[in-house]
Amino acid sequence: MATLDWEQLKMAHLVWRINFRSMLSGGSGKLESIQVKDHTQCEMGKWLHGEGMAKYASNPMFMDLVAYHKGFHEMAAKAYGHYISKETHEANECLAKITDHSNTLMEIIDQFKVIASPSLASPSSPEPADLAIEWKKEYEIGVSQIDEQHKSLVNVINRLWLAIKNRNATHEIAEIIHTLEDYTRVHFAAEEVMLETVGYSDLAGHKKKHAEFIAYLSDYRKQAAAGSKDFMGLYEYLGKWLISHIQKSDRNYMDEINRKKTPVETGFFAKIFKKI
Repeated sequence: MATLDWEQLKMAHLVWRINFRSMLSGGSGKLESIQVKDHTQCEMGKWLHGEGMAKYASNPMFMDLVAYHKGFHEMAAKAYGHYISKETHEANECLAKITDHSNTLMEIIDQFKVIASPSLASPSSPEPADLAIEWKKEYEIGVSQIDEQHKSLVNVINRLWLAIKNRNATHEIAEIIHTLEDYTRVHFAAEEVMLETVGYSDLAGHKKKHAEFIAYLSDYRKQAAAGSKDFMGLYEYLGKWLISHIQKSDRNYMDEINRKKTPVETGFFAKIFKKI
C-alpha cells in the first residue's frame, strides 16, 4: 500500500461504534465497516502487521498504535458476543469502554501520522483542473467543523468523478461509494447531535432527509456490487443533493441558531465525537 488514507481508516472504526450503538438501541446499524474478530484483517490491521511493522517496529508510538488497535478489536468482539447473546446490559458496558479506548486510539493515530514518513500522509486532493465540484465560499455555513466535513464530502465526490472519468474498475468505484457512505453517516451523526443540543425545531425533518440520503447511497452501493454501471447518474445526484442540502437545509438550521444566538463553542465537536 503506497499511501494510507488515515482519515478513512479512523472513520471505519468510528462508524463501527455508531452502527453498534444503533443496533443496541434497536436501529438498523450494520457491522460491515471493519472486520470485528481479527485485528489483522481490516485495512489498518493489514498495514500495521505488514508494511508498518517492517518499517516502524522499533518506534514506541507505533507499537502503542498496534496495541490499542488490537485492543479495540478484542473489545469490539466481546461486545458483539454479548449482543448476539442478547446480553444488552453487558454489551452497553463494553461499548462505553470501547468509546474511551477508541478515543485514545484516534489520538495516537493523529500523533503517529505526523511523525511517520511523508509516504504515510493521506492522499492529496485532486488537482483543481480535475475537480467536478469546486468548493466555494458561499457553501460555508459558519461552523468550521461542519464546513470542513462538507469539504471532505465534496473531495470524496470528486474522487468518484475521477474514477468514473478514468474508467476505473467497478470494484474501485464501489469502494469510493462505501467510503462516502461511511463518512456521510459520521457527518450526519455529528450534525444531528449538534442540532439536538441546540434544540433545533425541525430536527425530525432534518433527520428524515439524512436517512433518505443514506438509504439511497446504501441501495446504490448494493447495485454497484451487483454490477450496476450507471455511475454517472449517481455522481450527478450526489453533487446536486449535497450542494442543495448545504444551501437550503443546513442554512435553515444556522438561521435558527443565529436567531436564538445559541453558541456553538470551541471544542463542541471534539465533545460530540467522544459521544457517538
